[in-house]
Amino acid sequence: GWQAFFHMLQNSVSALEEVNLIENNIDDESAVAMTSAFANLSSLKILQLDENDSIETTGWQAISNLLQSRKSSLVELNLSVNKIEDEASVALANALTNSPSLKILSLNSNHFIGTIGWRAFSNCFQSLALEELDLSMNRIEDEAAG
Repeated sequence: GWQAFFHMLQNSVSALEEVNLIENNIDDESAVAMTSAFANLSSLKILQLDENDSIETTGWQAISNLLQSRKSSLVELNLSVNKIEDEASVALANALTNSPSLKILSLNSNHFIGTIGWRAFSNCFQSLALEELDLSMNRIEDEAAG
């Protein structure tokens, strides 16, 4: 499965710039394997992880650690239509704060993010030089902005 694929990728010499993993039923264990495979992949510019609703807090934490890596040079990140909850949102927002190369971020249709998570993202957005931000189809309360 995914773990074997990511293990193979980890042991290859790769100059991948874009990885599209949309709607692939990636779970926490696979997300951890993915982050290990991508840890030294400084060429990665675009990562599409939308519609992987089996990733939970452990997987999002691993992805946050990858994003926080000094080797991360992501320009585009799509995390739309996932089950990202507040704890994972805070970890992701903290990681993204240290992602100066990020220009496009999509978080649309993430209905599990609550006030705490949106507040963390709101703070994060202030430190990024985003060119595109998609927050469509979310339930963002007024308290989240403050």
